[in-house]
Amino acid sequence: MCQYSPLPQYWRPIPGSTYFSSLYPENDYWHPIDELQRQDGSTLTIIFVSSMHIYHVQRSFDPIFNAQEPHYFEGLREPFYYNSDPRARAFACVDATELCSPGEATCWSMTAPVPPNVPSSPAYWLMKWSLENSNTYDSIKWRLGSALLAQESVSQSVSNPLSSDQWQLEASQLFATSLARIQYDAWKIANGEDHDQPEYVEVTPDEAKGRLCKQYKFKTPEYTNINLLAFIGLILLAITIFVLSWDVSPKGRQRQGDRPPNPLVIDVIVRFLVNMTLKLILGLWEGVAFLHRQALAYIGKGSAKTNTNDSHREQPTGSTMNPQG
Repeated sequence: MCQYSPLPQYWRPIPGSTYFSSLYPENDYWHPIDELQRQDGSTLTIIFVSSMHIYHVQRSFDPIFNAQEPHYFEGLREPFYYNSDPRARAFACVDATELCSPGEATCWSMTAPVPPNVPSSPAYWLMKWSLENSNTYDSIKWRLGSALLAQESVSQSVSNPLSSDQWQLEASQLFATSLARIQYDAWKIANGEDHDQPEYVEVTPDEAKGRLCKQYKFKTPEYTNINLLAFIGLILLAITIFVLSWDVSPKGRQRQGDRPPNPLVIDVIVRFLVNMTLKLILGLWEGVAFLHRQALAYIGKGSAKTNTNDSHREQPTGSTMNPQG
């Protein structure tokens, strides 16, 4: 069924752009104003969002995804709401990472050298390099507006209702994505990604060279993990079936005429178990029958003794009566 809609029938992404100040600001092409300066060992990401061409079914009071200007379309009773301000809304995120020794006795920033009392091991370098790109900018730089949760609410050019604190949800999602990047970056480092490129520069310290791969367990399609107990069980089952299929007939005996087939080990075991079970059942039955007979005999003796005592009590006692008169 087709139905005419007066709304624009095209997909409208939420435009966005980012500016980034890295861990090493001396190498950046963009430097924030003094009011946005942050501490050493942290990164600053500014995201500019423009939602001017998105229509909302309800008013949005979020400071980033604001939409309060009503717009009526012909044929529709209720208005849609949009952002009439052509200026992009901006929100900034600061990502700070701190490295600490076991027990948090000593802590230092991402750009500080390793303290002398902390061992510089391959595990440390894998951790440090995996955290360098764990920030908001690297979580959104390639996807831009399509990485926002608000984009998931947009169908063509119409957005479903957004939360009043949508920008906080966006910041939380970007932070969760930055944490997920740690796993991806750890895999890249251990795998040596781009090591065959001409611009590749080796910066691995001597104490970690050739030892980073051992810190990461790879899942390869050439091997498959199996359950150890199940594997051993299959081997034991095969051995058991092989043993139970042995022929235990006398050596040199052959089948002739109506002679029954030669028994196998499994046949002997089954017969043994059946005989033992029958003997056990028979023994239990005889034991129960013996106890039943003993109980009847005991009850019979008790009844006879009781009858004898009662007969003695019922006999008249001897006495001398003097006739009168």
